[in-house]
Amino acid sequence: MDIEIIGSRESAEQIIDLTSQWDKAVSKCDSSSLAKDYIENVEIFDIGAQVVGIEKYKDLWNSCFPYFGESPKVSRRKVKLYAGNDLAFMHFLFKGKRQQYSQSR
Repeated sequence: MDIEIIGSRESAEQIIDLTSQWDKAVSKCDSSSLAKDYIENVEIFDIGAQVVGIEKYKDLWNSCFPYFGESPKVSRRKVKLYAGNDLAFMHFLFKGKRQQYSQSR
């Protein structure tokens, strides 16, 4: 994943590490691990949905996981990461999809 980093490289590396952990949680369909770094009253805005609260966030993911299959793959493009010492913003286009397996005969 190509990332345009603006600001602190050290802070950006921490955000990239957290993002990698989040991606692994998605690939395992593990909503508890997805939510581990969020505050209790998190507010999430997504296409067609707005949820408030950590349990609602986990419920949203749990309702999506069946559509992704057993091992979803996460991809991003146009990633920009603005990182300071106390605050960071990251924006990108995100795609979650089923993992494709080849069948050999």
